Amino acid sequence: MSDFKLHVGETNDEEWRAFAAAQSPVNIFHHPAWSQLLKECYGHRPIVLSLRDINGTIHAALPMMEINRPLQKRRWISLPFSDHCAPLSSNAVALAELTDLIKRLATDQRSPPIEVRWDICGGNLPPDYVLHALALNPNFEKVAGGIHHSHLRNVRAAQSNGIQIRHGVGQEELSTFYDLHLQTRRRKGVPIQPIHYFNMLNESILQKGLGFISLAYHGDKCLAGAVFLHWKDTLTYKYGASSVLGQPLRPNHLIFWDAIQWGCQNGYTILDFGRTDCENTGLRAFKSRWGAREFPLRYSNFPSPKEKNIQMGLLTTIINTLIQKTPAWTGRLIGEIYYRYLG
Repeated sequence: MSDFKLHVGETNDEEWRAFAAAQSPVNIFHHPAWSQLLKECYGHRPIVLSLRDINGTIHAALPMMEINRPLQKRRWISLPFSDHCAPLSSNAVALAELTDLIKRLATDQRSPPIEVRWDICGGNLPPDYVLHALALNPNFEKVAGGIHHSHLRNVRAAQSNGIQIRHGVGQEELSTFYDLHLQTRRRKGVPIQPIHYFNMLNESILQKGLGFISLAYHGDKCLAGAVFLHWKDTLTYKYGASSVLGQPLRPNHLIFWDAIQWGCQNGYTILDFGRTDCENTGLRAFKSRWGAREFPLRYSNFPSPKEKNIQMGLLTTIINTLIQKTPAWTGRLIGEIYYRYLG
């Protein structure tokens, strides 16, 4: 019998904070500030499943959120509103033990269903998504050498067109990005996160030195923007937005070019482009052409999820059409409801 025990604790546990900070690679979703943001904005309870020895020392751990929504059963997710969240461990044995204990925990009738946004089962099922990651190093020219010629051409076009990149974490930058983000979400028919979520993100993440807003200007007009988060090794692309009218000037290409350069200069080793739907071949190609490697991204669910709910798929289609055909405030109102109760 193993001497390890599974401990269910809080994300403000100093031992957990120290353990997470000592691991590599990690990303912003492992940072306690991210779980605290989700707690304050949506009311979810943050917890940490940690594998500890008889002395209480952590050898592996996984942050989670307990989700209680009116229309769903109580669940544990690692982590909601996060593309992926891998368990952290000091060695392979501890990781295997943590995985086994999570599976056993999920079979306990007193425990809620568990979703881990990472593959901890090692199966051969088709991926839920794909993940793109670009290796960074201090030699920016070496990284740039792996970028596809079409992207390089568009970067030069953006520079020739006079596009300028500005970074910031102030209210002005946030408001500018949010307006663009609202336009982009409406165009795609996707609910937008509540404005108070972005205000909290700015206050508790960006202004704490864990990210920035990147904006692409042509003169005094902002044409595109992105939110990048960072912690330890990893620079993470989280949100993007753009104006349709500005797309011929290629502002998005210059935003990513600038982010890659910034990441190299500031000692990051990974640029995480985030998850992409498998069928979205255009976006997959866009990310890959930056030199990023594509990986299958599988989520592990205990118990295994049932087949997709056809009614939910129909509801999503209705919502998408409604947002596209109505004023922008509709997407904001739906977002207030969707992300708190359905997202």
